[in-house]
Amino acid sequence: MSKISFVTGANGHLGNNLVRQLLKKGEMVRAGVRNMGDTEPFKDLDCEVVFADLLNKDSLIPALKNVDTLYQVGAVFKHKVLDAYKDIIQPNNIATKNILEAAKEANVRKIVYVSSVAALSLSKTNAAGKIDETTWLEDSHGDPYLQSKLESERIAWDLAKSWI
Repeated sequence: MSKISFVTGANGHLGNNLVRQLLKKGEMVRAGVRNMGDTEPFKDLDCEVVFADLLNKDSLIPALKNVDTLYQVGAVFKHKVLDAYKDIIQPNNIATKNILEAAKEANVRKIVYVSSVAALSLSKTNAAGKIDETTWLEDSHGDPYLQSKLESERIAWDLAKSWI
């Protein structure tokens, strides 16, 4: 049986470029999208496009069937919204929890959680003089996207630690 790589947010900029790179490497790719009507990004790509709503855990279980590697790329990226918590922070946190729990339930062997430098402090370093997962962002300056990336990243780390 061939290994399947699953990419969330596959019709977004980062996700679609990742799909293309994986295909170039000869991998079998399953592209997860919330809007099945948005197929233009997959024109001429030899990949399976499936419905995967990160806010609906039940939609993720079948999408992850027989998947070897999950690339969690999808996230809400907006700057202006009416309710920052409801429109950015909460969905990104729920999405992270849902996809990681679904991957565990589906026995996905490897998870690549694509985060952002937005989750880290750019003004402090660790003992080795580096910025990494020990130098968390301390002040999002009211930017809900930065806050969502920090919280989502911490959710991912906490879940990973609880499974070891």
